[in-house]
Amino acid sequence: MKTISENLQQALRTAGVKRPLITMEGDAPWILAAAVVLELDRGRLPFAIDEKWRPMFGRGYARDGREDAVVLFADGGPSERRGATLVARADAVTVWLLRAPSSR
Repeated sequence: MKTISENLQQALRTAGVKRPLITMEGDAPWILAAAVVLELDRGRLPFAIDEKWRPMFGRGYARDGREDAVVLFADGGPSERRGATLVARADAVTVWLLRAPSSR
C-alpha cells in the first residue's frame, strides 16, 4: 500500500494538484483505496471522497468545490484511459489521475 500511496503523492505533486476527489469504479478497489486514503490523511494532504463512497470514510471528506483533479481507483480495466495518467497497478486495481474533476 505504501508504494501506491507514495506513487500517488508524487503524481499529485508533479501535476500540481492541491485537493483531489477520490472516487472508485466497481467494488473491488475500496480496500486499497481505504489504505491509500489513510496514508493521505496521515500526511495531512487535503482531499475529498466521492459522495457514493463517503459513508465508508466519514463526513469530513465532503466535496467543497476546491477539487482540482480526480483520483480514480478502478477494477483492472483498460491499460489506457483518455485524459488520465496511470499512477499505479496492484493486483486487479488500477489507480488513475484525471486532471479535471468529474460532475459526479
